[in-house]
Amino acid sequence: MKVKKITDCGGACPYQCEGFLEDGREFYLRYRSGNLTLRAWDQTGTMMADKSVVFREGIGGEFDGWPNNDLFHQKLDAIIEFPKDFIFQYDYITPDR
Repeated sequence: MKVKKITDCGGACPYQCEGFLEDGREFYLRYRSGNLTLRAWDQTGTMMADKSVVFREGIGGEFDGWPNNDLFHQKLDAIIEFPKDFIFQYDYITPDR
């Protein structure tokens, strides 16, 4: 999966990132309560359906919700390709806003 456009990304508790993949699907990444979850779905589906979950893993403590760039890339790089030099950070601003 390759990210085409990020529409919103940032925050903490939860950290969230969303946008569109090159194949037209939407994606949503969330880190809350130590759980990193990536979902992807097409326009006829819904992100809340269990089948939309591409990746889910507990990677932090019960109260973790701040982005960890190195750990997120370690867990996700084999699954989803973000734009070159993309950094998971609290206040990421998309270039086209």
